[in-house]
Amino acid sequence: MLAQNRHRSNTFASYSSTSGPSTPEPPPLSQSAKSTSLSGGGLPNLVAEANSILQTVDIMRFRERLQLESETKQRVTMAELMAMCRESGAAQSSEEAGRVCEALAHAGIVLRFGDVVFLRPQDVVEIMMRSVPDLEEEVVARLRELEGELKPLAEQQRKIEARAYRRTHGVLWGGLGFLVLQWGIFLHFTYSELSWDVVEPVTYFTSQLWAILGYCYFLATKEDFAYRHAHSKMSQNFTVGGERDHGFDRERYERLLREHSRYRRYLRIPAAEGQ
Repeated sequence: MLAQNRHRSNTFASYSSTSGPSTPEPPPLSQSAKSTSLSGGGLPNLVAEANSILQTVDIMRFRERLQLESETKQRVTMAELMAMCRESGAAQSSEEAGRVCEALAHAGIVLRFGDVVFLRPQDVVEIMMRSVPDLEEEVVARLRELEGELKPLAEQQRKIEARAYRRTHGVLWGGLGFLVLQWGIFLHFTYSELSWDVVEPVTYFTSQLWAILGYCYFLATKEDFAYRHAHSKMSQNFTVGGERDHGFDRERYERLLREHSRYRRYLRIPAAEGQ
């Protein structure tokens, strides 16, 4: 009897160890599963692989921290995001942290733009959707509106620049007339009223005076005196003065020009048309 019971016990133990309904433990997440490549298979595969990476416990904890960070910060740098990934235990190395952050971007949890990572991508998308027009008719209407605003400003600027051009050339021609007059006076006194012995010291001191004036110009502008530079500087000063006298808003004019150019590029209109 004892031998029979022992035989039954051994048979039951053998059955339990070989064919019993034991519950196998889940295999641990391998390093290859965490480092799944996100470089092929199309967008659906990218999203699926990214989601598979983001389902571990450590990464879920990292996502919870990102949720808390997004309440106080709108964006962080890629280096800061990788540092938070390692601090949360979701990655053990910089390379692994980079893969996890790329998976976050592919899954749409964060939005990466260069080295900047936006923690609230839905806010960025809403801003972009508000700035992008819905219909081409709206773009054309806005373009016509901008052209209507730019036309009087462009006409006013043209008049200011034309006035600055006339004043600049008036000063330049006036300088030439003054030099010719000076030369005529020296010539007259040398051969008619006085002699060269008397006029020569006067011409010397006059030339020294012009050298002193050129040095004063250098002290004022920190640049050597050159006719082309003097012309540009004078024209710029007259233009700025004319804009101030006529109340011309250059900042608004340049802003409208940039917006007008942006809408034209949106419609793919060549820059030479309509100008």
